Order: sequence, then structure tokens, then C-alpha cells
Amino acid sequence: TYPYGQYDEVTLECCRALKFEVGFTGEFGKARLPDALHGGARLRLPRSVIFGDRSIAAQCESTHVDWRPSWTIRRWMRREPATPRTTYP
Repeated sequence: TYPYGQYDEVTLECCRALKFEVGFTGEFGKARLPDALHGGARLRLPRSVIFGDRSIAAQCESTHVDWRPSWTIRRWMRREPATPRTTYP
């Protein structure tokens, strides 16, 4: 995991030189397998926050959802185009 999720191209080059195989960012999202395991994507895997007040099973179940009404409402309020996205804030 990169400190505070911060990384740049120099960080990724150092990780490659040190033969790191996996790196987690602070970016919210899903790693789509098997694509996420190929090339440089393995050093930029997104992650999800685990909250202590909910069961891990329930949190894992909720991360399987690819669309939530709140995301559409947020985009509408920001007047963003309704284009498909693979990661959401």
C-alpha cells in the first residue's frame, strides 16, 4: 500500500525496479479480474474501505453492486454527462 495512497510514475518505476508484484492505491474501486493482474495495473489496484461497525460479509456483498442511484444523482447534480464509468467516488 502506498503511503496515504499517494503514488506517481517515479514511485511505480521504483516498485518495478524492486520487483514488487502488487501495489494498492487509495482510489476507491474494484479490480476487475483477470485484467487487473496484467501489466502495470497490478501496481495500481484500487481498494475499498472496511468499516468496523458492519459485518465484513455485508460489506463484501455491497461492493458487488456496480450501480447505485446515488451515483446517478451526484452526476446529475454536478451536471456531468451520463457516460458509463468503471469506478465511482
